Amino acid sequence: MIKLLANLEITNAHPTLIESLTTQTMDTDSSIRNNSWKALGNMREQACTNRILSQFPKALHDNDWRVRQSAGEALVKMGNKEVTDEVIGYIIIAVEAGDPHIRSNAKELFPKFARETTTGKLPQSFINVLHDEKAFNRICPWKAIKQISEKLSTCALVEILIIGITDRLSYISDVAYQNLIDRAEKTKDHEMITQLISAIQNSDAYVRQAVCDILVKIGAKVATSEVINKLIDTLDNADPMIRKTACQLLGTMGEKLATDQSISKLIYALGDVDSTVRQGACKALERMGEKLATEQSINKLIDALNNVDPMVRKTACRVLGNMGEKLASNQSISKLIHALGDVDSTVRQVACESLVGMARKAPTSGLMSELIDALDNVDPMVRKTACQLLGTMGEKVATDRSISKLIHALGDVDSTVRQSACEALGDMGEKAATKEVIRGVNAALRDDNVIVCSSAMRALKKIGDQAATPLFFSELVVGFQFQRVDIHLNICKILRKMGKKAATSKVISTLVSALDGNNSDVRDAICETLKSMNEMEGTGQVINTLRVVAGDENPQVRESVCVLLGIIGQQNATIPLIRVLIQSLADQNENVRKSACESLKNISRSAAGSEVIEGLVITLRDKNFQVRMLACEALKNMGEKAANAAVINELVNAVEDENTDVRKSALDALSKISKSAAVIGIFRTLAIALDDENPYVWKSAREMLDSYAEEDTTDEFIAELCTALAHNSPDVRKSVCEALGNIGAERATPELINGLMNALQDENADVRNSACASFGRLGEKAANAEVINALLLTIVDEDLDVSLSAAEALGMMGKEVATSKVIRELIVRFSGTSARKWLKNCVQKLLNFFCDTCKVEDASIMTTNGTMNIRKGSGEQFSLTAELLKVFLNTKDVVWLDAAFYACLSEGNAIFIRENTVSVYENIEPVEINVGCVKMMEKILNCFQKNASELFMDY
Repeated sequence: MIKLLANLEITNAHPTLIESLTTQTMDTDSSIRNNSWKALGNMREQACTNRILSQFPKALHDNDWRVRQSAGEALVKMGNKEVTDEVIGYIIIAVEAGDPHIRSNAKELFPKFARETTTGKLPQSFINVLHDEKAFNRICPWKAIKQISEKLSTCALVEILIIGITDRLSYISDVAYQNLIDRAEKTKDHEMITQLISAIQNSDAYVRQAVCDILVKIGAKVATSEVINKLIDTLDNADPMIRKTACQLLGTMGEKLATDQSISKLIYALGDVDSTVRQGACKALERMGEKLATEQSINKLIDALNNVDPMVRKTACRVLGNMGEKLASNQSISKLIHALGDVDSTVRQVACESLVGMARKAPTSGLMSELIDALDNVDPMVRKTACQLLGTMGEKVATDRSISKLIHALGDVDSTVRQSACEALGDMGEKAATKEVIRGVNAALRDDNVIVCSSAMRALKKIGDQAATPLFFSELVVGFQFQRVDIHLNICKILRKMGKKAATSKVISTLVSALDGNNSDVRDAICETLKSMNEMEGTGQVINTLRVVAGDENPQVRESVCVLLGIIGQQNATIPLIRVLIQSLADQNENVRKSACESLKNISRSAAGSEVIEGLVITLRDKNFQVRMLACEALKNMGEKAANAAVINELVNAVEDENTDVRKSALDALSKISKSAAVIGIFRTLAIALDDENPYVWKSAREMLDSYAEEDTTDEFIAELCTALAHNSPDVRKSVCEALGNIGAERATPELINGLMNALQDENADVRNSACASFGRLGEKAANAEVINALLLTIVDEDLDVSLSAAEALGMMGKEVATSKVIRELIVRFSGTSARKWLKNCVQKLLNFFCDTCKVEDASIMTTNGTMNIRKGSGEQFSLTAELLKVFLNTKDVVWLDAAFYACLSEGNAIFIRENTVSVYENIEPVEINVGCVKMMEKILNCFQKNASELFMDY
């Protein structure tokens, strides 16, 4: 019976039945106990009596797991109606039970209970579970709280979440922490914020820290006057940790906090005995911006500059600096300047940054005046920073007073002050380009401190960029009067950076005069400086000075002299100048020799005298390849002025140089120097160069050869070319063939033609190809029977490119080759090859020549679309087979029939003979030819049959 009830849903249970089943839950038989709990569970809230509830503790610890499971399920079903404190107690017992199924069912009641709360509070029994020692027991109610936090009152929720924040289980603490943030951000509940602020005073440090973190995150979003006032009141708390936290929270609220009361409190907190409170107040004040710029606040901050805590002094500097132009009193600026000498480096740094910010944003007259006065401060750090700040303000403070003070600072006992004064004057632009400033900064170039010298050099460069006046340069080069190497070198550096702008007569004359100095480094620097100007007049004094310096022991100086002489020589290449360069060609240093060659190359057109040429010829044997190359280029620029036997012989030798650049340069020089002189020697050299492995050398040789072929067509030159056709290099033979073709038809001598005919039998296909191409360029002038026969033999060359070149050559020889024999050979050779289209055009051209020469009458061929004039045909309309048949009909020469047969075969045409008409089927449209004569028709038929039978016999 009980087993049956266990499987039924009972909606209206009688009390007697409930009592009976309650008694059965204590039966000794576990099956009866199990079924009794199932039946009671099916009755749900009807069975929830005090007696039944009292049986749960024992049932949830029953020895039989089935009984424990059924009791747990019954508890959940009964609890769906009402979850009382007593039920919660049993739920906790169920959770503590070892059976996971019981725990799973029991924990479902926590969310239900929480959702049904109407008071906004949770009963103490529920809260007690949150403190349970067992972590798993705590997780169940916390999951419920997460779901129903919005139904709880602010006070209750904060109380519970603070408990959760301190939980050892990270899951619970994270849930509590996030719930607090979400609730505060979404609702902006002032009561909750107040509760959290009150929690700052919690005895648990972990709670205080967590609450502080939460308030910091949401502070700006809930920064109401009520919240701010609460935090301000907290600043009076006896606990320094609480005061510090209040400062931190106020700092997150930014400008919203900027009320007189809050500012006053925070400034007062700057004097707190606890350093952490002072630091918190500092950070809060830093975020308030310019709203702190009231007289009372400024005075408080000025007082804070004397605080014993460097953090407070640093913050006071930063806050005052952030006020910008609103910080109008000279007293406050003076105090900030005084802070530049603070014992703490961070305070000095922040004070400097604050003043720099003020100088950039709001460079007031008050600030400028205070900075100028600070240049007399006893502290060198203050003087140095004052210089830097005046430099930052630049032209805005470039007054007579400020400039005068900075010039005076150039003589400061402290090197950092002198350095900063130089930089400040350099930043003041054109207004600082006075004689006094230039002299003062120029004097700083002589400073014992290297850093000061560098700063002076940069300052002079800036002044020169802004005001590159004659006065500036005149004062600058005054430094050469002092016998100080470092000064001279620094002046040269400045002038080099300014380039052509510095090329005044005063500067150049001073530099040239200084070349007589004893120090080679200075002479080298002067030469480099003069080179950078690229503008010099070749006066006798300048040349004489450079001639003397050309013998300097320093090779860099000698090299620079050569460059300078080259610059001067481009405008005035005097004999003394040229002689200095010639002497330098024999210098021991290769860089000097290179510079001398380079300069002679640049002035070679006006310096092509015998002395120069002799010097360059000797230099062609220099051990440095770059020197040899430059010598070649210099001779090339001289052109025919350098055309003598010695030059040509040396250049010919240079063509065999081990360096490719030298070989190429020698060839280029030869091409410019000699057109017809010593041709035989030059041509032998060209033959060597044409076989060079370097493509650039080969290209130069080829260009030179073509140049000779176009301009020098003497019999001697042609004979030399023909002799070179026997050269062992195919590249040379090929180039010679091409050169012979470039000579032109007018100079096509028998010797030239015989040479090309021999080349048609060369073992190298490229040579044969070039010979054919040359015959084509010679055209009709080369069209004799012997040449035509040789080209006809070449048509059957094993190399198709050679065959095509031979055919093209024949096609360019005009009427002399327009014969049936030539045309037949062309058709036979190229039938069935990829050159069919080319063949058609070539034969058409030859046929036109033939018809014009033999006066063959024009004839029309009938097509299905009308008539087509054969001789005028081209492209797709030109019928090769039909054209050849027409020529046969006009000439009655049977050879044309053979050509027509092979043309028909190569084009894939079909021939249909009927009565007196021959139809040629090319493409789709047939071409009909009216023969008329029976004998002619028989000849056509016999020829086609004969050729066809012979063709099939070959197969």
